[in-house]
Amino acid sequence: MPIAPLAAFVPDVCGLQRQSELPSWPLLMVAAALGFLVLITSLRAARSTPAAVALACVAALLLGFSYAGGRAQFRMADALPFADEGRDVVGTGTVASLPVRLERGVRFEFDVEQHDDDVVVPERLLLGCYAAGEPVRPGERWKFVVRLRRPHGAMNPGGFDFEAWMFERDLRASGTVQVNRAARRSGCSRWCGPRMRPSNAFVPGCAIA
Repeated sequence: MPIAPLAAFVPDVCGLQRQSELPSWPLLMVAAALGFLVLITSLRAARSTPAAVALACVAALLLGFSYAGGRAQFRMADALPFADEGRDVVGTGTVASLPVRLERGVRFEFDVEQHDDDVVVPERLLLGCYAAGEPVRPGERWKFVVRLRRPHGAMNPGGFDFEAWMFERDLRASGTVQVNRAARRSGCSRWCGPRMRPSNAFVPGCAIA
């Protein structure tokens, strides 16, 4: 009996990924409630009967739909609002990747821990710095003033899809460290050790706390 409901659950999860827009929260909650109700009914029936198997498959369809939709809604909710694009935001967090040296600066992923209360900031950012200063290393905790923007990419057919690349890495906004505002290093996370190889990447106008 478990094979048939599983066969119904997985295609429903995959099918939701092909929808043009996500289902609303009320619809997902109704689907989840109906799924649990049908599941309880199937468990009370004789497990080997075709009716019980059919009910279990219906429950799996409903639960798969609500599970995939709920996960997608939570994922898409972690985004930078349009109203907060272009604003200078003070944020504290951890360098979450090896910094990549660019022609005019450095780029790295940043896990946000704290930020200004009057703005909505995603949990993970892709930050760029374009001046020399104190070196930045993976695992270090920094306080930056950044100007954020939502992911934007070119629409060239066959070209690199920057928005999809950021979404795959759970980077929900990109930003630039403001070179005229002092950044401050405030320590390291638990996985930042003294033996870590120094980076050649630099952050502008930095001070060590």
